[in-house]
Amino acid sequence: MNICILCRNIHKDLGGIETFVREFSYALAQDGHTIHIIAQNRGKLYREPLHPNIKMHDITLSEKPFFGYWYLDSFVPLEELRFAFAASAKVNEIAKTEHIDIVEIMDYFRQGVGLAINGRHPLFLRLHGWMFNKPGYWVFNKKDLSIKERCQRWFMQICLNNADGIAAVSDSFGKYAATVWKIPAGRLSVLPNAVDVKKYHPGNLSRETAIIFSSRMLKNKGVVVFVDALSKIFKKFPDLKVYFAGSDQRWDDDKIMAKEYIEKRLPAKNLVFLGAIPADQVIAYYQKCTISVLPSLYEPFGLSALEAMACGCAIIATKSGGPPEFIIDGEDGLLIESTDANALANAIERFLTDDRLRESCTQNAIRKANEHFTYKNLVNQSLEAYNLAIDHFKQRRKKRN
Repeated sequence: MNICILCRNIHKDLGGIETFVREFSYALAQDGHTIHIIAQNRGKLYREPLHPNIKMHDITLSEKPFFGYWYLDSFVPLEELRFAFAASAKVNEIAKTEHIDIVEIMDYFRQGVGLAINGRHPLFLRLHGWMFNKPGYWVFNKKDLSIKERCQRWFMQICLNNADGIAAVSDSFGKYAATVWKIPAGRLSVLPNAVDVKKYHPGNLSRETAIIFSSRMLKNKGVVVFVDALSKIFKKFPDLKVYFAGSDQRWDDDKIMAKEYIEKRLPAKNLVFLGAIPADQVIAYYQKCTISVLPSLYEPFGLSALEAMACGCAIIATKSGGPPEFIIDGEDGLLIESTDANALANAIERFLTDDRLRESCTQNAIRKANEHFTYKNLVNQSLEAYNLAIDHFKQRRKKRN
């Protein structure tokens, strides 16, 4: 297949979506498919050759097309529209020399509004959970949306209405998205995330009795609950180390940085703040720590939990969202209620004191990651979903003609 993937910020950073695009594209390319990644040219930022079958296509937008542009963009999404229609033009340009089987848009799907309106190619949307950055924001508070936000929401709905295939990373998130965006029954499939088990594996490092929290330190990642649980745990395990691998974040409602909040409530000798470290360093901490904790208030999937499992780090996650779909409580991890600090403290204590339970969970988790959540499996599932989307596109064309 010739597959176009639209991911605007592929060169800007290595966040979750960007990392997924790189690893998924590489897996597709190894399977013999040709991938065209379309992204905005961000200058001399992170980029390297991925695979001979992966072709990068840059979109360069002038910073100031006219006087007052950025002021106007604060009221209406001009910059997003410019990129969306430039992306559509880029796909049409590629199609002049190569047949395009399908175009996939990753998560921030309003960037595909130009392609949705264009309608020349089958369109596939993969929803990773971005709308949960502000729970219910785009849906339940419509009257409070600004003109720009109303336009953005309209663009999203246009993309969804014109998509030939839609997938969510978990059944939980898929049901929510279907309700929110009025997606008809049968139109949305589930394609769980994957982990590169060649990179994420137990390794041969000696394990340290320690906990790793691997996520941006946002309130919705359960930092407050985690801190409350640790205040109880440190009384029984005063030498326990906790590593925070993720960028510090300002909490708007408290006007305080997460790191500052944590340092005020917990002893400094127990805490190590690593900041936003590269994936290979995160893997090394998964391989050396005993326990990984993901206490999020909601996770559309919970990829960091799966990564920890693949590395043999005993996982504790919440029951909200995607984690219960790949973690069985007491079998390959422990699940708790998302706001229950006592339950989290009890789960940590169980893993620290019950070596047999911890070892059983980690071995089962490693086996599950290697058997069910590989990129090879995801490629096969995605190709099946692509073919269904292509058939849907052909049927729509027949009806129009």
